[in-house]
Amino acid sequence: MTDLRLRFGVILAMALAPLLILAVIQSLFDYQFEKQSNHATIALSAHNASAAIIDTMDSVETLLKVVSYTVEVGPECNAALTDVLESYPRIDDLAIVTPSGEYLCHGSDSSALASRDTSFVSVSVEKPYSLKTLKTPNNNNEIVSEVVMSYGDFRDDLLEKIVVARIKLEHLRGLTKREELAVDMNLGILNAEGDIILGPEKALPQNRKMWVQHAQATGKYSGELTDADGVLREIYTIPSIDENVFIAVSIPKTSIFSWSVLHPFSSLIMPILAWLFGFIAIWLATEKLILTHIRRLRRAAQRFANGDQESRVGDMGQPPQSIESLGSTFDKMADEITTREAALVDSLDEKEILLREIHHRVKNNLQIIISLLNMQERKLTDPKGLAAVRETRNRINAISLVHRGLYESADLRYVDMLIFIRRLAQELGTALGCHQNNIKISVESNCSSYEADTAIPVALFIVEAIVNAAKHGVAEGGAIDVAITETNGEVCVSVSDSGDGFSEADVSLGTGSKLMRGFARQLGGRLERKTAQSGHSLSLYFTPGKSQ
Repeated sequence: MTDLRLRFGVILAMALAPLLILAVIQSLFDYQFEKQSNHATIALSAHNASAAIIDTMDSVETLLKVVSYTVEVGPECNAALTDVLESYPRIDDLAIVTPSGEYLCHGSDSSALASRDTSFVSVSVEKPYSLKTLKTPNNNNEIVSEVVMSYGDFRDDLLEKIVVARIKLEHLRGLTKREELAVDMNLGILNAEGDIILGPEKALPQNRKMWVQHAQATGKYSGELTDADGVLREIYTIPSIDENVFIAVSIPKTSIFSWSVLHPFSSLIMPILAWLFGFIAIWLATEKLILTHIRRLRRAAQRFANGDQESRVGDMGQPPQSIESLGSTFDKMADEITTREAALVDSLDEKEILLREIHHRVKNNLQIIISLLNMQERKLTDPKGLAAVRETRNRINAISLVHRGLYESADLRYVDMLIFIRRLAQELGTALGCHQNNIKISVESNCSSYEADTAIPVALFIVEAIVNAAKHGVAEGGAIDVAITETNGEVCVSVSDSGDGFSEADVSLGTGSKLMRGFARQLGGRLERKTAQSGHSLSLYFTPGKSQ
């Protein structure tokens, strides 16, 4: 992780980590508290609704008992019951029936109640009151739920008459819309079979009979359900005072995540958002105030490093003072480096010219020495003296050619060996009279250029080897092959001829052989001689850089 913005983000995250941890803990506590509060609200709503129903039932029971004692069956019975209905708007219909189920009188304006079946009425001395929930057709032939309460008037344990009342559904429906109900909370009234008397069926879609049975057995039931809209809801069911009426309250179940969305200011979402906004702010600030200017510095430095000496940072706008100082320092450094490099280039050019002049003058001085030796050669008559002068001249000429190769090459440190050996072979062939004797000298090289310290011993070795071959081994019409090869870092300088070679005595006593052994030691290499029917070869093996 090398990005500066990510590092700042991690630092910010570490700094806000305690806040995030505390926010998570606080959110869990708040969630649990609100969850418990919701449970308490559900239970309270259910009990309040149950109390309202109990109050309604008590009022109706009291009314039925009063009607049984005060209203006499007779011509005025219907009018008396009608007056009661007008005084008690909670009751929709009121009637008095015989134990066999025949209607004696009723308080409704129509005879609809009188035409209804009364077989549902079930009272006894022990339980004079009865409550049933029925589904009956209304005037529009629609099936509706109704709550019917009955009171049996017993005299000496004999049932004389039954007072029947039907409670208005509108009144009970008002209980399901109480102001104390929370938002999204639904309240329903169920019968002993789990049928919904009143309330939204979508919010109470399944397993209602199981809730009722559990509530009847234990006094309450709480659990979870998925409503018709796929919403997970918590359900709380309790029985009312009557065994046939139950209250069911449901509310959407909230998880910690949904609760956090609904309560962002008291949950972990706000700290996370604060961290995100802080990270974005750090990212943008770092990009604008630091990284943009650093990239400009880097581009200028890269161009300058690649040889563009005109590259400068220039005006950076409004960077931080430290970065602006760094940019101006870079520009000053680039100006000084450019000036110094120009001076160094001029100095190097001057020194290169001087060095080339030195090599040129050394070559000229050696040529002067060669000319002096040529003048001396013309005065000598002794064959040994002439041979010595010629050999010395050839050796000096080889050194001269090295200096010539140096000042003519593009790099003053190195000599192009192929060009150098060809020149050397050509001048040796002329000096040794190879052309007159029809002796061909061929040159082959695949090696790189060498420094003067390596090129001079190699050149002198080749001179001695060619001189020996021309003097002792090659007959008229023969050939001398010079080859320089480099394999796996080792150089082989080979001079082979088509002659018969020369004796071991000549090898050990000759000056050229001694010199070649000295050149081999100087280069840290070794000499190898081979004589075959095809001719004689002399090879010098060495590794560049191991010169003694």
